[in-house]
Amino acid sequence: MFQGRKVSKTYECLAPCRPTTRPRYGTVERLDPPAVFPLRRRSHITKLRGVLQAFEEPQAVNAETVIDLAAGGYPSMGGRLCHGRNGLRAYELYPLTGKTHQLRVHMNSIGLPIHGDDFYPRIVERAYDDFSTPLELVARSLRFTDPVSGEPREFISRIPLGW
Repeated sequence: MFQGRKVSKTYECLAPCRPTTRPRYGTVERLDPPAVFPLRRRSHITKLRGVLQAFEEPQAVNAETVIDLAAGGYPSMGGRLCHGRNGLRAYELYPLTGKTHQLRVHMNSIGLPIHGDDFYPRIVERAYDDFSTPLELVARSLRFTDPVSGEPREFISRIPLGW
């Protein structure tokens, strides 16, 4: 079902409020111009065996993610474009493909590395028992039609992000 793209997945993450870089490869498409979000990020992601980080390269697209602001919008408070703890805000991620580290690579490539990510933008070595800065990425929901019964199925995680 995953391979046939018959499963709809939604993730939520904490990342910086504003993008800081432009991707080297692939495309970024605004889905509701002139608004920045939602956007569609498309690129070619390669993950080599034995190498911790995946990377993007200039080849045919094999990874696609829709990135949006999480529920609650993008408040403009007194002219500030960013509101959130430690300059972070919540994003919703909708992967249309399933490459290794896809969400982490796509967020990092647009200058929004996921808070607590030990791999992107660079590898951070921590003690094996250091859980002080967890990866702020949650699989929020999984939806599909049951292949046996034909019934719609939805599973929702209520685990909060580190707000």
